[in-house]
Amino acid sequence: MVAGTAATVGAGGGLAGVTLRSGRGAGGARAKLLAALALIGGVGASGCGGDRGEPTPAAGGAAPEGGAVVRVVDGPDVPVHEVVEAPRLLDPDWTVRFEPEIRFRTQVGAANAEPRIFLPRQVVMLDEARLLVVDEGAEAPLALVDLAADSVVARFGRMGQGPGELSGSVVFLEGEPGAVRLFDLGNSQVHEYGPDGTLLRHWSVPRKAYVSYSHVRPGSDELLSEFVDADTGGGKAFRIHRFDPVADTDQPLMELPWPPDALAGAGFQHGRGLWTVLDDRVVTMRADLPVLRVHDLDGRALREVHLPLSPRELTARDIAAQIREHGDIARKLQPGFIALTNFLYPVSDTVVGMLQGAMWRAAEDPDMDIDARVWRLVSTGGGFVGTLAFPDDFVFLGWSGGYLWGSVPDELGAAIIVGGRVRLPGEHP
Repeated sequence: MVAGTAATVGAGGGLAGVTLRSGRGAGGARAKLLAALALIGGVGASGCGGDRGEPTPAAGGAAPEGGAVVRVVDGPDVPVHEVVEAPRLLDPDWTVRFEPEIRFRTQVGAANAEPRIFLPRQVVMLDEARLLVVDEGAEAPLALVDLAADSVVARFGRMGQGPGELSGSVVFLEGEPGAVRLFDLGNSQVHEYGPDGTLLRHWSVPRKAYVSYSHVRPGSDELLSEFVDADTGGGKAFRIHRFDPVADTDQPLMELPWPPDALAGAGFQHGRGLWTVLDDRVVTMRADLPVLRVHDLDGRALREVHLPLSPRELTARDIAAQIREHGDIARKLQPGFIALTNFLYPVSDTVVGMLQGAMWRAAEDPDMDIDARVWRLVSTGGGFVGTLAFPDDFVFLGWSGGYLWGSVPDELGAAIIVGGRVRLPGEHP
């Protein structure tokens, strides 16, 4: 059975995958992080218990230890957690570094040897011994990797736009034990493969007005998908639907927070409605506002987390640097305010990561190198956890099986697929 959830393309036990590094000693960092964990009620704990270890709002706007003020707005069911102090993004006492514990080289032998994986775009952990890699550069784009044998043991699927073919933008469903079932958003088809990669069956799903961004609802074939719906004013409204491509049913759950029409044409700069799915939570954010809203899987708002961040102003110098680095796409930028982030990622059952870098970061953040990529970690319970820093040229490949997956280049520039658990202080293997 395909375990866990997987984000769209393009999008075992072991040692701790993330360790604490601090130029001023790990003791101070650990104390700060443990204080944050105390505030947010034990982030990353076993997941058992009532409300996932997330805190109960303090009565009367009291200030819990750790610098957060809790007040209630929008009625008693939507508490707001106001975080009144944020660590600096690059503060070494708050930095957690990604250190892989699983590695798979996509190319071995001579520099001119044919790669085992051409262009990895997504990783799904089937079990402790096997990975399924979406290889965008191969004619048969689904590669089954045996970690113990350190080899690709099977390839299957076929790129294309016809019946039974794959577009490259896929979401993995639960399927039968031993089988691989996926939904192809580009071709609007469900595909089911046997353990040996044989295509058992496929069928088309009437095309919906969804955007190519979906997450599997845990324990089912249902997806949480982003739909574009016509609204009553003749424009567009972006909503998250509960969508079952096997049964061909969908149900609207919530509307995404979206920048006003005046900013809609500048989405590259001002961002869009962002969202991601943790174990049993949906987190939404309007990219230019420092507010995370946490929902359950039925769309009910549980809390808001207000962060002490503000959009920074993009200067002509910033834009010139981006054009030198990224070319014509950066010419869309204009002097003025820019969104706080452009992506949200799941990092654990109760922690979400906000992508931060030279372009998308807050006014409170220090200058960053043009290639810097870090995630500001925020608990769904209401509080900062720290900053997750990655190796140079890290490319995110998904969150599956309790591991964060990505790729880094080797000494010849070929990709190494890496996976590691994100462990924060106070957690245990």
